[in-house]
Parts: sequence; C-alpha cells; structure tokens
Amino acid sequence: MRDGYKFLLASPPPKSRTILGLGFLLSPWAQRCYIDHNIFSDRIMSVSFTGDVHTHLVTCHSPTNVSTDLEIEQFYEELSTCVRSFPPHDVVVIAGDLNAHLGKDTCNNNAYYECTNRNGQHLLDFAQENTFTIGGLKFSKKASKKVTWTAPNGQLHQNDHILIRSKWQNSLKNCESYVNPSVQSDHRILTATIKLSIRANITRPKVIKYDWETLKSDTPLLNVFQLQLQNRFNALMDIESESEDLILQNQHIYTNMISAINDTAEKVLPKRKKTSLTAQISSNPEYLAAVKARDAALKDSHKRKTRAATKALRDATLKVREVETSIQEQFVNNQIDQVDQLFMPQPVNNPGFAPWQTKSNSSGIAWKLINDLTDRKPKSMSPLPGYRNKAERSKAWTDHYSKLLYNPADSTRMNSIRMDSIDVSEPKLPILTSPFTADELSTALKQTKDTFCPENSRGISILPVATKIYNRLLLNRIRTHIEPRLRYNQNGFRPGRGTREQILALRRIIEEVINFQLPCVISFIDFSKAFDCIFRSHLPNILASYGFPKIIIKAIMSLYINTKAKIMTPEGTTLEFLTNLGILQGDVLAPLIFIIVLDFILRLAIGPHDGLKVGCDYIAYLDFADDLATITPSFSDNSHLIGSSLTATLSKKSTTLNI
Repeated sequence: MRDGYKFLLASPPPKSRTILGLGFLLSPWAQRCYIDHNIFSDRIMSVSFTGDVHTHLVTCHSPTNVSTDLEIEQFYEELSTCVRSFPPHDVVVIAGDLNAHLGKDTCNNNAYYECTNRNGQHLLDFAQENTFTIGGLKFSKKASKKVTWTAPNGQLHQNDHILIRSKWQNSLKNCESYVNPSVQSDHRILTATIKLSIRANITRPKVIKYDWETLKSDTPLLNVFQLQLQNRFNALMDIESESEDLILQNQHIYTNMISAINDTAEKVLPKRKKTSLTAQISSNPEYLAAVKARDAALKDSHKRKTRAATKALRDATLKVREVETSIQEQFVNNQIDQVDQLFMPQPVNNPGFAPWQTKSNSSGIAWKLINDLTDRKPKSMSPLPGYRNKAERSKAWTDHYSKLLYNPADSTRMNSIRMDSIDVSEPKLPILTSPFTADELSTALKQTKDTFCPENSRGISILPVATKIYNRLLLNRIRTHIEPRLRYNQNGFRPGRGTREQILALRRIIEEVINFQLPCVISFIDFSKAFDCIFRSHLPNILASYGFPKIIIKAIMSLYINTKAKIMTPEGTTLEFLTNLGILQGDVLAPLIFIIVLDFILRLAIGPHDGLKVGCDYIAYLDFADDLATITPSFSDNSHLIGSSLTATLSKKSTTLNI
C-alpha cells in the first residue's frame, strides 16, 4: 500500500450478507512493534504489539439486535475466550460494531440512549465479567460526538464502541466519533486516545556493605582506619568553603566528614560476608546455570511474545526455584544433623570428641544454629557504659532500682499494718474464703502458661510457677465480684472491654462538641512508672473499702510484705535490696490490683460535677489502664482538675503524671 501501510484482512465467509470481514491497517511504526495476529472466528480478530507493556487490539462485529439469543450468546462466549487468552497484565482494547444500545437506565448519564436493548445488556455483562471499561461511558460528550451510525431512514445511532481493560482505564484519555472524514460508509470514524501510564523502573544505586564489626576486634586495622580517615578529612577540609554563612559552613564540614568515612571504608574495611546459606546458593554451579537460562528466556520473551517463549520463561523460572529450594533443604538438613550430634551421648574420654561438643556448651551451639536458620540477630549484651568496672555497674543498677522500689517513709507504714484492725466496708464482697478446691486448682493450671516454653517467658518479672498458680486462684475468685463495683469509665484489664470502645466514645464526644459548637478541652495523661510507684501500705485500706474479706486481703498482701529483689544484668545478678513500692509486673493479679487502686484515686480526685456536661450527666474522663483522657469545658477547669485535684491525690496515694 501507499506510504508503507500494511493491511491485515480476515475475509468474510462466502455468500454471507451479514458478515463483511474484519481487518487492521498498520502504519510503518506499528509494523515495527507487530508480533502476531489471530482470527478467532468470522466475527473476531486480534493483533498483538510489543513494547514496555504488550498491547492487544481486538476488532469484532456483533450480531444485530434482531438475531437469535443463541447467536449473540455464542458471539460473547467467543469474545470472552479471546480476551482471556491474553496475559492479565497486558493492555487489551476492543473496538467494533457491537450493535449495542447503552441507556441511562442501566448506565450513567454519559449514555446516548434512555433505555438499554438486549445487545447492550450483553455488552454490560461482558464488561463486568471480564473487567473492561466502556470508553463511551467514561467521557461526557455532546450527542454529535457519540453518534457512530446513520440508518437508511436518517436516524442517528450509537452502535460502535471501544472498550479497554479496566486495569488500564486511566490510560484512556478520550473517546469520540468524527463527522467530517468521509470513508464511504454509513458508519462514522470512532477514535480513542490512549496514553499508557506505566510506572517508571527505579534503578537504585548498588549499596556496598562493609564489615564494621572487624574494627572492634582488629586493633591494627582500627589504627589504620583512624589514620587514613583523619588524613582524608584534612585533605577535604583544605578546600575552603566560599560561603560565609555558618549553616552552609557546617553543612560543608558534615559533607566532608561523610565523604571521608565512605572513602576510607572503601579502601580499608572488608566487605560484609554473606550468610552461609546465601553464599551457598549464589556459588552453586547448578543455580548459576539455572539463573543464566532464566535470564536468556526472559530476554527472548521481551523480543517476541509467543506462547512458546512464555512457556520457556515459566519453565526456566520454576527450575530456578527448584534448585534454590533443594539447596535450602540440604543446608537445613546439615544444620539439623549438627544439632542432633550435640545431644548424642558421648564418652568423656573419647579422643574423637570435639571440645565444642561438651555438654556445657551444647545448648549455646544449638541456639546459635537456630539463630542462623531463622536469621535472627543476637541481642546486644554490652555492659552499662560510663563505669570503670563490674562492681560499679552493679552498684549503679542496685541504687537505681532500690530508689525506685523502696521508700523509707512507707516502710514504717508497712510495719504498722495490722490486718485484724482493718475495717471492711459494707456490703462485703461475696468472695469465697474457704481453702482452694481441686477443681479450682485444675482450672488455674490450665490458665497458667508453661513458663518453660520460650514463647511464654516474660522479661518483666520472674516469678515461681507456684506464685503464678496461687495468684490465678485468687483472680478467679475475685474478678466476678469486683467488676460491678468498678467505674464504667475504665476499660483496661477487664474482660469484654477494649480500646475500640473508648476510641469510639471519645470520637463521638468530639463530633458532638463540633456539631453543637461547645467549648471542650481534652488532655491525654500517662502515669509515670505507674506499676512501680504504688504505695503498698495503702493497699489493705483500699481493698477493704471495696468490701474485700480480711482473709483475701491477707492472701494478697502476703506477696507484698518483706520483699526483696535482684536485678539481672548482662554481667550477672546484683545484690539483694528491699522493696516496698509497686506491684508485680507480669503477674496475672497485678493488673486488677492496679485498676482498683486507680479507681479509688479517681473517685477521690474527681467530683460528680467535674468535667463536660452532657445532658444531665457529667463526663470528666475516659481511661484505659494507666492512660487517661480528661474532658473539661475550659482550660481553667482542666488546670484545676489536673493540677489541684488529680495531682494532689496521686502524690499522696501512688505516682506522678506525664501530660
């Protein structure tokens, strides 16, 4: 053809009056990207083009609206089979005479007709099932830009449509018909402007990782590194900055420092070695050959998008995965064999018995292998900085926690506590005071986690198993009876209550305050070391005020009288010291005791008419465990509530605030 154009034609069936054939007219540029074309039926034809994303164009000619249901259903089945044969990430565009009327009754206001005909409903169903977007419904055009066919009687219709796969619908910039060009047909030219929105490939610079840990153990290397770093930095600083601005000068110094460190590390430090598993995979000849074959298949698939090339790429990728999996399995099996050998009984005088296989070191080696398999990094066990020796560091730990957990003034009050003289408030809680039964013990044992399992270990407090079971027995007896006497505002450490309810309540308060334009001040409060700073001497009277039986109070206080503690540090345990403040963190009973104390304090600190008035009620605060949100109508009320009432009560009873 003229100007290098090429015409792809699907001839019509012989003696057919309704099917007149299909075709594509390719420009010279399109011919350079051409891959292949397929004729699926007398009514459907496709052509494929290569590029950053492969593009497939489908042209079709649907049966008319007066054809039988069998014909139209068969056509859309063939069209669905056609579009499903293309990869899901490729661009697919369908253009053709679909004889479909799309109405505003089933589509949006961009439709040309008021009602949808039978073919139009089939087209909508096809687009929904195969995730296609109809171009004519996406853009608002005047009626003359929607018309695609002029009937013999002069009526104007919209029978032709362009569809694009919905994944690429943002790439469709325009879709309209043209009146002026004459193509010797009763159909107008329907055009679409498509500009692919493709994510750019980000090429990140390769980062070389150096082994900085070698400087800790290799003193000669450290000296060489320091010397070359100083020389390089001095050389860069000889180039004076032209700016007199102090900020720019500091930036110049910082840039020189970073450049000096990077240059010196490149010359002196060794590169960080890969893990043993990664090194085995990357150096395996079979793996390297599989990767090379996969890269070749990938390059070939970019050149020509055929089924054979796609299958070859898929097979090559699966081969790489199989080889990598086999190497990993072999590595893991070897490591497991090493762990098994550690715990095999070996005679002490066996000359072939390696020193690392001794019983005293076998657990450490086993955990090291487990860390290697799971790629878990060991925790830092560096000693406390700023002290000359182990004795000074141990004394620092002891002094800090003894000041935190021991108050001499409260020690006098603890010694003066007499359980028999405590007045229990009425009505008393109906808590059982009889000895624990076998059923209660069985329930507590089921609820107590196995502390010998690493997943269940706690790093906060180390308690004997008997203590945990004992506290679980107490909790099971207390919880159901104390729940009705606690404030409704508290949601922490209570079954069936969580943060979601408090967040929803606080959000509803804020929304209504905005709607009614009411003044409101909300302060979020956190208690400083809440669990560690509760005065134990106040616990008996607080529990008695809630109606706890004396024998239950004695059972609880037996855990908090004449207690001592040690601190576990990376260098071992410290000396014992007395404690008379705080409750046991990590214990099952401690959270309930904490919210009881907090409930008692807030009842004393906040009056019935403090806070924001909502109807006939007042809302002063919402709390979840030790997190508190106070709600007041003004800053003065907020300052009074926090500064005068709450802080004063907390200083007498337990702890301080962080606002």
